[in-house]
Amino acid sequence: MSIENSFKPKEKIIVKAGPIIRVYDGEIKEENLVREIDSREKNLITNNGLKGMMDVLAEVTSGNIIGGPSYIWVGSGATTATNADTDLATYASEKQLTDYVRAGGNYTGTWSVTFGTSESNHEWEEIALANGAHGSGTMWTRYVFTAQKFTKTSSQQAVVEYELTIGRG
Repeated sequence: MSIENSFKPKEKIIVKAGPIIRVYDGEIKEENLVREIDSREKNLITNNGLKGMMDVLAEVTSGNIIGGPSYIWVGSGATTATNADTDLATYASEKQLTDYVRAGGNYTGTWSVTFGTSESNHEWEEIALANGAHGSGTMWTRYVFTAQKFTKTSSQQAVVEYELTIGRG
């Protein structure tokens, strides 16, 4: 009997991920909020993202590993996201993540970053969580928001919070 055939999981694990994008005119304060895109339930986790989660859980430190998230990539492509995606359809910019929080007792981790007025001023239509800079990093997730696409300008700041939740299914 093979190990594969004898393994019977007692519980299923569900993983959900997705960004919340908030765009502000000028200073980051509630009265300056001009757009909010909340896609926590609609995001796609790529095949490489699942592999990356396994590497992080196993604390793999050598070989062909996919490390944990460290960047947000932004693009302007409208191609439908698939599990096999390894890049944005039309990459435009990126920024290294600046913060990670997991509230006590909570199964949701949140990575965040702020794009200032001089950063990523272009059309936003797709976004990804990745483990490194574009060209050398691996894309964990991808979300395309064609119906809510927008152009960020030099008078705006964008705050991206990317949530990942693990739960029992």
